[in-house]
Amino acid sequence: MKKTEIVLLLVLVLILLGCAQSKPATYTEIPFVPSSTPAPPPEVIHIEPLIIEPNPGPGPYTGMAMGYHGIVEVTLEVRDKIIISAVAVGDEETVGIGTLALDNMPPRMVEANSIVVDTISGATNTSMAVLDAAAKALGKAGLTDVDLDR
Repeated sequence: MKKTEIVLLLVLVLILLGCAQSKPATYTEIPFVPSSTPAPPPEVIHIEPLIIEPNPGPGPYTGMAMGYHGIVEVTLEVRDKIIISAVAVGDEETVGIGTLALDNMPPRMVEANSIVVDTISGATNTSMAVLDAAAKALGKAGLTDVDLDR
């Protein structure tokens, strides 16, 4: 029994010695050297102001905004403060993603008589472009969303 205990004790000591930490590694600090090339200026985002024009008639009115891959156009026809038709076009938008926003948001605008409709999940950029272009088109009609009858 004593031999077994001694062997187990030696194995335990060897395991503990094997797990002991060695001397920590030393690291050489690399000094910071500024680049000779200046950093580019931060990107400036330009947002065009919404211009509301005097109401020249029922339309159609078209607004444009930048989508995910290109220009998105929304055409609205408005009569007596009611959206009677809405069409969104974006030939460069991703088929099956951005096109879902182009296809589904305009009918919702007509149904709600509002340009403030839910966006399409997964097509955020195209959805926001549809909303922006619709606001611009409505502005050309001399209206804002608040002016529409509900």
